[in-house]
Amino acid sequence: MQRTCFFFLLTTLLTAVGCNQEKPGGNATSYIILEGQTMGTYYGLNYADSLGRNFQPAIDSLLEEINLGVSTYIESSLISKFNQATSTFILEDTLSGPGRHFLENFHVAKKVFHQSSGAFDPTVMPLVNYWGFGYTPKRQMMAVDTATIDSLLHFVGFDKVTLSGKVLKKSLPGVQLDFGGCAKGY
Repeated sequence: MQRTCFFFLLTTLLTAVGCNQEKPGGNATSYIILEGQTMGTYYGLNYADSLGRNFQPAIDSLLEEINLGVSTYIESSLISKFNQATSTFILEDTLSGPGRHFLENFHVAKKVFHQSSGAFDPTVMPLVNYWGFGYTPKRQMMAVDTATIDSLLHFVGFDKVTLSGKVLKKSLPGVQLDFGGCAKGY
């Protein structure tokens, strides 16, 4: 018992000393903790900065930019505009801003689609909405309508979307993208 108590106290002491290390020159490292909400979830970020700068505005700005590219919950986002388009959608700027994030997520989704042999398919948005997990209003589902599901499956398949330069085309007007399976980790 005494031995266990000794090791516990020693571990606590070493941890306390280790966490209070000073940098050469006598300045203690201070950590900045940022928290926020984005994409329907929360984030936390801890970082050390000898100048004590607060990067919260820059981080929030970047997350907002990503949302404007890939959030299906924002009507003015690029992905929402693509989903509302009937056939052709042109990305104005793919080198910066929301267009860059949309395009990068498109390529990530395409890569995962191929690596998973189609098990991951970002064109499932019509089904996501049917089951009540998407941007459409939630509804109580009393019974599964297999005919509706079959009709929605007609719009699912990443082969129904093509990208050539900045031009995205869908083979059917009801085809919609959902990067929710990869955008949060992006």
